Amino acid sequence: MTHITSDGNRKNSLPKSLARFDLHQQRYYKKLQSQPLFNMVSPVIEEYIRKIVDKGAFCLRVQPDVLENLLKDGRLRNKMELSDDVYKGQNKDTRKKVTQILFGQDPETLHPSEFHKYGYLTCTDMRREMLFNYGLVFQYGNVVITLRKERMIHRTTLCFGDSLNFGACAHLIPTRTDKIKATCIPGPKHAESRLFNMEGIGLYMFIANKILSNALTVDNFVEIEEITKDAPPVFQFIELHYHGRIDLAKDIERIDASVERDGDLEKLERAKPQFEALGIPFKIWKDEDFHLWT
Repeated sequence: MTHITSDGNRKNSLPKSLARFDLHQQRYYKKLQSQPLFNMVSPVIEEYIRKIVDKGAFCLRVQPDVLENLLKDGRLRNKMELSDDVYKGQNKDTRKKVTQILFGQDPETLHPSEFHKYGYLTCTDMRREMLFNYGLVFQYGNVVITLRKERMIHRTTLCFGDSLNFGACAHLIPTRTDKIKATCIPGPKHAESRLFNMEGIGLYMFIANKILSNALTVDNFVEIEEITKDAPPVFQFIELHYHGRIDLAKDIERIDASVERDGDLEKLERAKPQFEALGIPFKIWKDEDFHLWT
C-alpha cells in the first residue's frame, strides 16, 4: 500500500530510476559483507551517514542561465533533456551506462525526464558552503539551489566522492538517504572499469578510521576534500542523486548565488523577485558578504 505523507510525497512509490535499485544494492552489499572486517566498519559508516544526512542540506549547483528555464518550465531539467548541441547535453550514452551501473535500471526504459539529477550534501550555513565549496563554481555553477529535504529524502541517493571520476561508479553503489547501507564508498568492482584500480575495502576502513579518530565529524563533512587528501582518490564532496521531478514550487527551499562573471548580477537581479514571489528566498552574495568578521 502506498502511504501519502504530510508533505504530499508517495513514500513507498519510488521514481522509475529507482525501481530496481534495492535488489541491485542488496547484491553488492552481500558481496561487501564477505570482505574481511567490513561488518566491523560498516556500522560506523552507516551511523555517520545518518547523522550528516540529518544535519546537512540537499543542494545542487547550476549556472545563472538555468534560472530562466526553471521559472518557465516549473521544474528542473536534467542533462538528458538538453540538446546534444549544448556541451552539458553531450555524453548521453555515458550517462545511460552510468544509470545502469549505479542504479540497476535499464536506461532504455526511461524517458529523458526520468533520469536522475546530480547534487551534493553540504552544510546549512550558506556562507560557509560558498567559501569551502568555491571550487565547484566553475565546474557546476555559482547558483546553489537548496532542496526541501523532507520532500527529497525518500528519493535521493548518496555516495562518497564523484561517482563519474575514473570509473568510480563501477566500484560503488549509492545508498538511499532514507535507508542507509554502506555500499557508497569505492571498493570491490561490480561492473566493468578500466581506469579505477581498487580491490578490497581499504577506503571503507580509511573513512571509518577518520570518523573514529574525530578527524571527520558531523560538523566538518563539508571539508571532506581536505580531510581525505591523503587518500587515493580525494573525495571532492559527498555526491547526491535526485530521482523524480524537482518541482519549482514544491521542492525548492532557497537559492543562493554569487556573482562570478560579467552579466551575472543582471541575470540574478532579474530572477530574484520572480522566485521571491513564489515564496523562495533568493540571496545574491557580494564580495563584502565574505569578508572575515573581526
